[in-house]
Amino acid sequence: SGPVVRDEIRDVNGVVGAIHCRRGTGPSKQMWWELPDGSKTLGGLAVEKLPLYGAERLAALPDGAKVAVVEGEPAKRALEGLGIPVAGTVTGAKAIPCDDVLQHLVRLSPILWPDNDDDGHRHMARIAARLVDLGCESVRVIDWPGAPDKGDAANAAAQGVDVRALIAASQPWTPDKAELPDEMSDSEEAELQITSLQDVVLEQVKPLWPKRIFLGKLAVLAGDPGLGKSYASLDIAARVSLGGPWPDGSGRAPRGNVLLLSAEDGLADTIKPRLELLGADMSRIYSLGLTVKKGTEDISLSLQEHLPQIEKFIVEKEIILLVVDPLLAFTGKADTHKTAEVRGLLSPIAAMAGRARCAILSVMHPNKNSSETNLIYRISASLDFAAAARSVMVVAKHPDNPDQRVMATVKCNLSAHPEPMAFGFTHDGCFAWRGVTELDMSRLMASADREDSSALDEAKQFLQEVMADGEMPARDVLGEARECSIHEKTLRRAVKDLGIDVVRVGEQGKKGGGRWVWRLPPGGQ
Repeated sequence: SGPVVRDEIRDVNGVVGAIHCRRGTGPSKQMWWELPDGSKTLGGLAVEKLPLYGAERLAALPDGAKVAVVEGEPAKRALEGLGIPVAGTVTGAKAIPCDDVLQHLVRLSPILWPDNDDDGHRHMARIAARLVDLGCESVRVIDWPGAPDKGDAANAAAQGVDVRALIAASQPWTPDKAELPDEMSDSEEAELQITSLQDVVLEQVKPLWPKRIFLGKLAVLAGDPGLGKSYASLDIAARVSLGGPWPDGSGRAPRGNVLLLSAEDGLADTIKPRLELLGADMSRIYSLGLTVKKGTEDISLSLQEHLPQIEKFIVEKEIILLVVDPLLAFTGKADTHKTAEVRGLLSPIAAMAGRARCAILSVMHPNKNSSETNLIYRISASLDFAAAARSVMVVAKHPDNPDQRVMATVKCNLSAHPEPMAFGFTHDGCFAWRGVTELDMSRLMASADREDSSALDEAKQFLQEVMADGEMPARDVLGEARECSIHEKTLRRAVKDLGIDVVRVGEQGKKGGGRWVWRLPPGGQ
């Protein structure tokens, strides 16, 4: 009971990405996340990837400026009320923001204020270590000698403590092994696991879809947004639920149960209607929720943290196909640009697939590196995603028929490459395969590159036209871009390329005061 406190999480451009809600205090308090559209979930977005509380004010600080870093909104609000530049973490003490979020602190001089408990000190120690690794030249830590148990900046302000004196007395951070988790002590000794090949029992790899997807193995389906790869993955799921024929004439799918994990499409308005049109057996298809319960709090589902629970369900329900769409929405705290972390994430997933004899189809987006001629190197974030998969398929527009799409295999370790498959949509929007097609992969790649360049040019032209009469509120520009089907990522690339100024105007002294506007530079270039 009681009023709901809603704290908006804004990025450095002032755009609201999520809203943290809480009701009550103490052990009985309730907390949850909402999206700006009112959804009671983060939609698969990892909390570690959310901006810091107060991120929208960091851009205005000069290089080297001192900024306090606290845990949570109440502590951030307390220091902000004293006129102290401050940012707050949104992850809770058990996790830390990802590198892309922390990067905005690197050019500044962060002063970390840990909550006075073991988790709080570890939380800030891990942040300090990451900031140093990212190249931050000055990282300091506050020591509040009289802090009560779990005491934070909000408690200090409420008790009348001289907060500015504490900040001035902060000391340079130095690594403390006791505060950094997951460290192996010198007394622990690793034990090698040795297997004699004489004892290994040979197993034959069984296909789910011959030459394309295999039971017990990881497959990747990559393609730019809007090309129908999610619909194609649902068609595959429907055929497995029915034991139906594969569209390339390679036999029938083994009939079995399917588990879907989707962060982008709604069950009621998109996924189930599509499966019904595809004739799927609904009794054999399950959907995994985007959050898990941890006490009274809902936290984002992560393949890194919740794999044992997922495997248990897969085994209990005899799931033979798991579709993850998109994979990067469920990677948790892993830095997907770092080889070691990607392998640490994917190795347990691949091992789980093998134990459960379940095929995993992960949907991904190719990156925008048009200098690469090999599609394998355009799989998002890190090449290790493609390296871990036994088969990699790419969806792109047919270069000779813009109404058709092509699903082509660019990697397959377990068989010869199958022929590319064409698909499209009927006049009433139904998914339909068009049979195998002979298509040179270099032409398919060139088509994808031209499409990306064209989308960026279109976004630039849109910005120049819509802002021709002067500055506009950022929210209005983003809204008109959505109406014109311009993807937000493409729009923000165009903003950067055009040198558009992003500034905050209006009453900034009040909470929520002012607004963010975009301004074309002189000459519109």
